[in-house]
Amino acid sequence: MTPRKTVLILGATSDIARATARRHGARGDALILAGRNPIRLAEEAADLRLRFGGPVEVHHLDVLEPEGFAAFVDGLPVLPDIVISAVGLLGDQAAAERTPDLADRIIRSNFTGPAAVLALFADAMAARGAGVLVGISSVAGDRG
Repeated sequence: MTPRKTVLILGATSDIARATARRHGARGDALILAGRNPIRLAEEAADLRLRFGGPVEVHHLDVLEPEGFAAFVDGLPVLPDIVISAVGLLGDQAAAERTPDLADRIIRSNFTGPAAVLALFADAMAARGAGVLVGISSVAGDRG
């Protein structure tokens, strides 16, 4: 079966990302999973291959390491049709109020990092003339 779309999921080990990957796998889409935990990514990829029989690749991406974003995008086998960002860090509100470094990590995990990597995909998709970007966020974001 020829895959319908190529779907890249950033933060692919979160619960919502895993459910999203299963939905796309069931549709016959080719999946690219990205995140910072290679063991969990490999386990999820193996499960998806077993469940749906489609292609699943894994790639390392840490949204706290923006110096690697361009190489990540350029290193993908294809420019995905759809990029879904399910990256996030809930953090601890009280601790973040007392600890500027923790507050900064939460901001970079939930906004700055995902926005920067998605901007690279937006540029590439605009140059191609097509593509879909999806950003999933938490209702906890209204606290900021």
